[in-house]
Amino acid sequence: MDCGRKIDGGDQIEFRQVESYGKKRKRYDDGRHKRGEGATGIHAFIVVVGFWFCLPKACPFRARRVLTNGAETVFDVTTFGAKPDGRTDNSLQFIKAWNAACKSGAPAKLLFPRGKFVAGEGVWISIENVNGIIVTGEGTLDGQGDSVWQYARGEGGGLLPVSLQMMKVQNGVIQNIKLVNSKGFHTKVTWSSNITVTNLNITAPATSPNTDGLHISSSQNVNATNLIIGTGDDCISVGEGNTDVAISQITCGPGHGISIGSLRKRPQEKDVKGVTVKNCTLTGTTNGARIKTYHASPSLVASGIVYEDIVMNDVKNPIIIDQHYNSKKKGQPSKVQISDVHFRNISGTVVTPVAVNLDCSEAVPCQDIELADTNLTPANGIAPLSSACINAKPTLSGLLNLGQDSVVFILGFGAFPKPNAEAKAIGENKTTIENEAEYLVKAICACLLDATDIRDIQGHLLL
Repeated sequence: MDCGRKIDGGDQIEFRQVESYGKKRKRYDDGRHKRGEGATGIHAFIVVVGFWFCLPKACPFRARRVLTNGAETVFDVTTFGAKPDGRTDNSLQFIKAWNAACKSGAPAKLLFPRGKFVAGEGVWISIENVNGIIVTGEGTLDGQGDSVWQYARGEGGGLLPVSLQMMKVQNGVIQNIKLVNSKGFHTKVTWSSNITVTNLNITAPATSPNTDGLHISSSQNVNATNLIIGTGDDCISVGEGNTDVAISQITCGPGHGISIGSLRKRPQEKDVKGVTVKNCTLTGTTNGARIKTYHASPSLVASGIVYEDIVMNDVKNPIIIDQHYNSKKKGQPSKVQISDVHFRNISGTVVTPVAVNLDCSEAVPCQDIELADTNLTPANGIAPLSSACINAKPTLSGLLNLGQDSVVFILGFGAFPKPNAEAKAIGENKTTIENEAEYLVKAICACLLDATDIRDIQGHLLL
């Protein structure tokens, strides 16, 4: 029953699905996208190829008999309005081109010129413009992302579809659902308020790209609690424009940790204020408590952030502020002002030599950073730990163990000239301070201007 139509991609056909940040249509899962497949660029390609078999009304048997005669007609999808720009959703244009080819009375060729054609929507299930809704059940949303993750990698890779999204929702709940192998983010809350996300189990391979467990952006009063998340990206990412976000009882790993950011990738982004992360356990993650902002970013404020009562098991970067995120080449410094940030009662093991890395912007140094009651020790076989602060003056309090042999602070705030060598706090196992180290001690004092004292985990005074 083949109509004899041919799909010809010219020199190149490349289908990519990207997240649309502009016009998003209100849509619920109406059966068109079974198991989420129809929402992907790769399945859009399968859909187009699938039109080798025409609908009966478009290609009756008598019409098919005349296809063996006459010259071949070319139907270029761009003449029907399709744009190979890697951004525009061309689904309707593809359908129009195919219908025209399938209804023609002569042999036909459907042509996709060189370029990147996007087809399909950026979300599988999207709940929008609702006041008062509960999404619940004991089922599983399987995004079948392994078929398309390759399209999210490499230069120009776009965001793939979100499995479950709440957008412009007030008073909403997502609970008791299992999500696996999403093509993009597993769950997303955006432009919403008074949202609770609880009792979810989210899993994807550690190598899966951009598969954040939960992404929150431009929302207020969001409570995420009692979640089990293991993915290839952030377990939870708190993006721009959020206020009053509470995260608790999260089991995270594998993944990239629980992150604020990345911030200021786009000029229209808004401030982030009031994010609390408490009572969480991270195992085998690349990061733990992380704040990340883009290099060369415009002004923005991230403040009122608390990470408290966190357990790290074999984590690479337990505590990290990275204001040079994704900076492959030198450029202008980040202008995101990070302030009023507290890391309290954080303990566990580290699988890299660095326990704490505060890499702040030289344009707007971090302000009011607190490290309190923190005990991080090297995992088996790892060298003694060190910790660094660049363009930051953290306040230290309580019992601290940030590296028994050498707590390293690299001065970059400008109160003193930068030392030529690393400034090392003297541990309990050190009995003397050489005279020539006096300058480095002053450098430490400049970096820790607000610190009253530094003690090891047994409470012995270090400085």
